[in-house]
Amino acid sequence: MCIRDRSMRPVVPPVPVISDSPLPPEDHGEHDTMEYENPSHNPFAFIQAVKSGSADFLEFVYLRPRVMGKGERSPYNLEVTPSSAVERDDFYTLGLSGVTHFCNGKAEFTPLERWQREFRLYARLKKIGFFQKYRRWKSYFCWRKQVCTNKMRAASSQLSDKLFFLSPILRSALLVTRRLCQEIEHNELHRVQTDPDTKLPTQTYTLDAFIEEQMEQKREVQESLGLFSDQLVVIVSGACEQELDKKFPIETKPDETMGSKLTSLGPGMSGSMMPTSQGMGGGAKMSYTEISTKRAECRKLTNFIRLCDYLVGDTLRELAYKSTKDVLQFVTPVPADQARIQKEIAAYQAEQAVIAAKQERQRMIQAGELEPDEDEEEEEEQEDGLEPAEDEQASVDKDTRKKTLSGKEDDKEPSHVPLFVSELILDTDAHDARLHFVPDKKKFSDAVNSILNSFLDTVGCVGNLVQRHECRPFTAPQFNDRPEEPFDIGEGVDIRMLIQEDTVYELSLIHISEPTRLLSISYAVFCLKKKKKKK
Repeated sequence: MCIRDRSMRPVVPPVPVISDSPLPPEDHGEHDTMEYENPSHNPFAFIQAVKSGSADFLEFVYLRPRVMGKGERSPYNLEVTPSSAVERDDFYTLGLSGVTHFCNGKAEFTPLERWQREFRLYARLKKIGFFQKYRRWKSYFCWRKQVCTNKMRAASSQLSDKLFFLSPILRSALLVTRRLCQEIEHNELHRVQTDPDTKLPTQTYTLDAFIEEQMEQKREVQESLGLFSDQLVVIVSGACEQELDKKFPIETKPDETMGSKLTSLGPGMSGSMMPTSQGMGGGAKMSYTEISTKRAECRKLTNFIRLCDYLVGDTLRELAYKSTKDVLQFVTPVPADQARIQKEIAAYQAEQAVIAAKQERQRMIQAGELEPDEDEEEEEEQEDGLEPAEDEQASVDKDTRKKTLSGKEDDKEPSHVPLFVSELILDTDAHDARLHFVPDKKKFSDAVNSILNSFLDTVGCVGNLVQRHECRPFTAPQFNDRPEEPFDIGEGVDIRMLIQEDTVYELSLIHISEPTRLLSISYAVFCLKKKKKKK
């Protein structure tokens, strides 16, 4: 070890060309690939110079890790540096005996041959694609993991703040609201006696009796929906009040606490709890920050109220759809009956066409326009002999048809019972006798349309929660002595318009209110009566 002034910068002569390199031939290229701005900074140049005797005056040099463009630092990627440029806590020295690493006052010596061998292995490993891209992959993985973590934290925070189901109070209110909606959904807007198995009507009504039954059912359902609406307002407004008090607690007297007003409407819910304006406009004045925070919370509770409105609106819509569908099913014949009736009608029309053709031929023969055939005369004689039997068979068929229409025939398939009774009046007072129905088509259509519109009136009596005065402290909050600040929430869900604009509902109304579209059996049992003359 030579003794020299540490402030003196070591001089490294130019790298001589030496043929007997200590490195294997396959490793020469690795050193050449290490680019040095100054060739004198190459530690292998120092080793070759010392071994060749070109730098006998130097016993060792100082080394420091090279910092590449990507920030990579390695114990084998070193450069020669003056003593004044090294870090005293972390530097290397290179001599003929080996490489010494000084770190935090501790020294670690590595023989030169071992260091060169490790360098060669390190260089070969660096040629492998995995290790070439490892630092890039690691940086990308760490960056991606950090970004995903930040996004998940932000999303979790937003869900905790905005998702109502994560709040115990609002979750309990939603569950109770859903339970009440399911109970209401089992109601029926119509009253018709039906078979529990086939769901088909078992009683035939006159039009007036049918209207009276539906009006009575409408009153009962409206009363039930009124109770449902009152319970819903108490549940939703009470949950909003509790949620607001939890976020912004207010000191109250013991006898005025919310817990003294709770009853058992649902898990964690209040039975007689009504919202107040505490914390909104009363008490100590709030700062601008408190007002802004509470306004945001009220906006969130307004969205919760609208969500409950949507739940109720969807339930009422399904209730109206189901009742309208049931009425359509009542007036629609079963496929077996409809096919049988259509078949009988087709057979009757074909029979009448044959009879009309025969009568026309007989007229033409009598008029001398055609000459009778012998075969036709024989057929007429045979028909005359079969007329009594045919009359008897026709009478039997008529009795069978009558039993079928009245539902008295025992078939395997369920027989359709008509829903309405209609009278077919023979009016003999007029100059020309004529038949007409009682009730007529217009009266029947008006009555059915009135009943179907009453369905909409029934479901529309519930109203919207956002328009109830109990929810006003949340939909239009008031802070300090300021006027109310109503949110832009509109008029809420219009159930009538929502149902009327539905295409399926419109088609159902057309099928129900158009008597001429369906077969007569689906609407009425016809009773033929003769109108008596007035004396």
